[in-house]
Amino acid sequence: GPGWGTFARRRFMAPDRATSPQPPLRQTARSSILSAMETMSLAQSDYPHYGVRQRLALLALETIAGLSAVAGGIGLAGDWLGVGKSHLDGSPFNSYLIPGLILLIVVGGPLLAAAWLVATRAKYALELSLGAGFLLLGWFSVQIMMIGLFNWLQPIMAAVGVPIAVIARPSSRP
Repeated sequence: GPGWGTFARRRFMAPDRATSPQPPLRQTARSSILSAMETMSLAQSDYPHYGVRQRLALLALETIAGLSAVAGGIGLAGDWLGVGKSHLDGSPFNSYLIPGLILLIVVGGPLLAAAWLVATRAKYALELSLGAGFLLLGWFSVQIMMIGLFNWLQPIMAAVGVPIAVIARPSSRP
């Protein structure tokens, strides 16, 4: 007579599934996710200059600069860095709240988002990295023009934007 497997297929599966068992839902979901990730990931042939070293360099530079921008933004907005208000003379700001929020959100946010996209090899990682590198350069350029050079970290952090932009440059892309 029929065994337990035959009974189970007839009893618990739809008639069309009784003859061709389907993969478990978990396996189907996993293959769908992997397929989507492959579609979104960077193909090596699409970005010939973008190898493992460049990816790790972008990841390190963007993570360090992004975390520094977030910490600096929080420190400025909370007035915890001890930066004198005299640096704001000649600027449109009377406190460090708005510049701190801009640093946190407009500079730190894209840098950390770009680092995440680079880490996950997302399709638009290089485009966001390029934009984040230019944002970092722009932030420090405007800052130095408005309030001057008063800390040794300013030129160093501004210089971090250069290799980010160079590695993410579109000149080698098709």
